[in-house]
Amino acid sequence: MAFTSAIVLGGIGGIGKEICLQLIDRGLKNLGIIDVLDEAIASSSLDAFRNVKLVYKKCSVTDESELRKCMTEISNQLEWIDLVVNSVGVLDEINPQRAIAINYGGVVNSTLIGIDLMRKDKGMRGGNIVNIASITALGSHFWLPVYAGSKHAVLGFTRSLKNEKFFAETGIKFISICPGVTITPLVNFEEYFKKLSFPTMADEIMSITRTFPTQEVDVVGKCVIAALDDGENGSTWQCENGRIEKLNIVEYPRF
Repeated sequence: MAFTSAIVLGGIGGIGKEICLQLIDRGLKNLGIIDVLDEAIASSSLDAFRNVKLVYKKCSVTDESELRKCMTEISNQLEWIDLVVNSVGVLDEINPQRAIAINYGGVVNSTLIGIDLMRKDKGMRGGNIVNIASITALGSHFWLPVYAGSKHAVLGFTRSLKNEKFFAETGIKFISICPGVTITPLVNFEEYFKKLSFPTMADEIMSITRTFPTQEVDVVGKCVIAALDDGENGSTWQCENGRIEKLNIVEYPRF
């Protein structure tokens, strides 16, 4: 892995913070973090990154113009970026427009901005964009259709950016990560059961979710590192129950 300057969106806690730490362990020197917390509140988490040049910006990924400003300022302050990781996500079935705007719209915003800031044909260095999807992007999930649908969109969007001519022009690769249930503040089933799309199904949904295997955030961080080391453009990776594997996504023939 030869990346030295990264922007991690949602890097204050949970999966995003772990990804930052593992990137630093692998030699990352410059780090930009974008999250929604005020810097004073985020300061305790930011202390973990003292060994690198750090720039923090408060911004919502749903605000494209503000996000472009923040990512551009980070790139200028770090002199360049060669990696963008989007780890932002919410579970909010009763506010579907909010969930879609953050989980999918935010990924689209940060990815397109990241391309503009890294492309070789504009004088930059190229690099990688890693988007965190979900295990729910690999199947159907009645118990959280809005979240699952938004993650299907993330996976489809990211995979669709793989193109040999585009890579030759920009020098940018795109990677999708699909974690299973990972212990973070986002995973709070008791709170989730208060926000179901279909409350009458709560008992059945509760019985299903109790069977899910869980894992710690370090597994997702290791998966990101493995994907970057592997280096395949357009690759999709699954990390679930502590296991990491590159997937062979089937391309169905057109009629």
